Parts: sequence; structure tokens; C-alpha cells
Amino acid sequence: MALVKRRGGQIAGGGNWKLALADLKIALMCCFITFWILEFKDSIDREDLVSVMDVEASIANSITSIDLEAIATTNTKNQQRYIDDSSVLAGEYNTQQQLEVLAKTVEESLGEMGTSDAIDIQVTPEGLRLTLRDGEHGQMFETGRSRLTPYYEDLLLGLGPVLASVRNGITVSGHTDGSRFIGARRTNWELSTERANTARYYLNRSGVSSRNIVQVNGYADTMLVNRAEPRAAENRRIEIFILTREARERQFRMFDVADGRTQDLTQEDVADLTSAAFTTANDNRPVSTFDAMRRAASVGNE
Repeated sequence: MALVKRRGGQIAGGGNWKLALADLKIALMCCFITFWILEFKDSIDREDLVSVMDVEASIANSITSIDLEAIATTNTKNQQRYIDDSSVLAGEYNTQQQLEVLAKTVEESLGEMGTSDAIDIQVTPEGLRLTLRDGEHGQMFETGRSRLTPYYEDLLLGLGPVLASVRNGITVSGHTDGSRFIGARRTNWELSTERANTARYYLNRSGVSSRNIVQVNGYADTMLVNRAEPRAAENRRIEIFILTREARERQFRMFDVADGRTQDLTQEDVADLTSAAFTTANDNRPVSTFDAMRRAASVGNE
């Protein structure tokens, strides 16, 4: 009887191609599932997904390797913890002496984060001005865009808890340099406004109440700090102004309205706000992608 020896590693009938085909099918299935999930996500979700996957780029110029935005919250308990950890007393700061104390507290907090050189602090008769500019840590925003770079993103997320207990009205203004958009309808007006709103967004995420934000402005390049060099870096800035009560009331008088934050609410107003708050909280509960898809489908069928 003749013995037939087979070479090691071969499968009877030459079945190696079956293994390769199985691997190919698995790879194609993974690609299909990935594309299918992305189909149900909007552009913002896609950008978030890319930023999460691009870890090195997202933390290369960050104050901390921890994604502070991901853990930032407006939860009341967390706000109280941040407030207790700071030396800022809850209330309004209206006199020059009070503003000096607030300025010192902000400066100390920035020093603890190692970012004191990134913000200019100035006490004025109208309140406390905090100015963020491009510096040694790089650009504050990506060129021609309103997306914050990681360092300044962390800076605002760290600054918010310090300001969370301040009851003064706060304005946020954006300023660009004198550069122009070539061959586009987009202008520095849109860019400066979007950048101011981005700064406002991160302040709210870090604990500053939306009711304390009384104005968000974009001034384009109309208020250059360095007029001799319109494209100088110091012209690109975000200004956070903590207004005294007198300055805030003067601002509201310009629009012939009362300070909406001090108006008394009726019981009906309180009930409406409470109902809206519960609805928003329910909508904001963490859900899986498939739950979100089912919720969207149910809304579409109504």
C-alpha cells in the first residue's frame, strides 16, 4: 500500500482560498457596518468622531491630556463642587475694590493651570475685562475657522468654574485681524461672531449660567488694537467682559428694555420653564445610536 504524504499547512482539496475569502467577507462586513452607522450621523457627529480617533492631534497642544470638554457638565452638583473649590464668593462684583479681588482670584486660578500668560486681565470702570489672544501656545482658532485649538479649549473649560459663581452680566466679543476672505461671500463679520459664540459655548459647558451671558458680539476688524499692522496677531482676540450692574443697566437702556434677568416671573412662567427643563433633560439622556435612530423614526411618523 502506498502512503500519500501531504505538505504541512495545506488543507485537503486546496482550501486555502476559502480562508482568504472568509477574511475578505469579514472585512467587507465591517466596512458596511461602519458606513451604515455614519449614514445616520450628521456632520457635527462626524467631526467629533474624527477628533476622537485623532488622539495625538487633539492633545498635542492641550493643557491636559484629559478631554475636559467630554467631562464638562452643567450638572448642578458638579457646579457646586467647582464653586466650593474656588475662592470666588457667589454674588455681584460692582466696586473697583471688589473687581480687584475678582481679578486676583482669576489670575491665581490661571496660574494654577499654568495659563496666566494666555489671558490679559484688566479692571475698568465698567467691569473686568479678560482678553484671550494668540500666543506662544499657538493660534487660538484654526485659520479662517471658528474651531478652538485644544489649548484654548481647555483654558475656557478651566476658566468657567471660576466664573460660575459670579452673578454679574457677561458679554463675549470676537475680533479678527484685517485679513480678507478672497473670492468668498464669507466675511470677518461672520467669523468674529462665530468665534465669540464658540467661546460662549465653552463657558456654558464649564458651568457659567446662560442667564449671565447677556450679549455675544462679533466686531470683525473694526476695533484693531494694532492699527499700524492690521494683520498683527494681537488683533485676533476674544474679550470676556464681566459687567458691573451699572454698566449692564446702561447697556439694556440702549435697547430700551429692562434687564431680563431681574424681571419677576409669574407662576405660569415658572411652570412653563420647569416643564421645558424636564423635557430638555429627558431628551439629553444618554442613548445608544440605535435608540437615537428609533427616536428619530418615531418623531418622523407623528
